[in-house]
Amino acid sequence: MNTNLYSDTPMSIRILNAKRSARILTPVDGFESSATAQIYRQALEFAQDRGATVCLVSYPLTNLLYENMIPIVSYAMADRFFQGLAEKFGAVRLNLRGLRLPDKYFSDSHHLNHTGATHVSGIIERDYFPN
Repeated sequence: MNTNLYSDTPMSIRILNAKRSARILTPVDGFESSATAQIYRQALEFAQDRGATVCLVSYPLTNLLYENMIPIVSYAMADRFFQGLAEKFGAVRLNLRGLRLPDKYFSDSHHLNHTGATHVSGIIERDYFPN
């Protein structure tokens, strides 16, 4: 039984948490030239050099958090950065940010609970890896 439901949190708290989380999760300006971004590049190059298949996944967000992050410019820039990495290194890109899921699938604004992870795994398998 799943006892960690974000949907059990009062709506007023979920709204405040979404606004706070949007600020916390927003990439810093210039992220694409940061040391962290360089590590992503190096990891993908390492995997590519060894013939590994890489899948870059942007995890789903609650509707409230997604709505708060969409207008943030650096969020869109980071999304384009990961899309560009996928294209450059031939990685599969699964952007699940726009996947609209009910709050009962989350333990907080940006982490799936067990039920949500099981549900999203099924979507990934069905829609992206059907064989």
